[in-house]
Amino acid sequence: MTTTPTATIFLPWHALDEVHQRGTRAAQPLASAVVAGTLYSVTDEGDALERSDGAAWAPYGATAGGQWQDVPYSAANFSVAAGTWTVGAGSVLVNHYTRTGQTITWVILLTVTTLSAPVAALQCVIPEGLLAAQAFDGMIRVALLRDDAGVQHGRAFASGATVTIVNDSAPTIIGTVDLQFTITFEVA
Repeated sequence: MTTTPTATIFLPWHALDEVHQRGTRAAQPLASAVVAGTLYSVTDEGDALERSDGAAWAPYGATAGGQWQDVPYSAANFSVAAGTWTVGAGSVLVNHYTRTGQTITWVILLTVTTLSAPVAALQCVIPEGLLAAQAFDGMIRVALLRDDAGVQHGRAFASGATVTIVNDSAPTIIGTVDLQFTITFEVA
């Protein structure tokens, strides 16, 4: 059975101030203090748009294509299977991504990182806690490594919560490492 509206409600233009708000994160009202559905543009966070469900604020809408998001530094975002890969905050020159729908493009540029022992691969955690929708096999060289053995081409594999980088020219990566890659893949 189809229902037919029995009334038309006009919302005066000044009422939009109640359902569409903008300001700093510090000035943002509690989600429970506004009508569910209220939109809030966080001006000190790149105009991030959030929507209240009456209990909490949640991101609203997709990040516009071409709008880059910086990944906050965390040493836990960089790992190896055996030994230690030391990536200090000053070693991260670029770590940002853009996401359009279920597609992410991620760019990393690291310099003067160190390995405690030779390793077969480096691992970087995918931003936002996202997971690769399917294993991306990395058949195309998308990474450039410079280690104690010189400049090497590398391949990147997106799988699960990480992107794994392997040396295309040698079985191991050794010593002081610079890394750069740009990779695009589907996320779940």
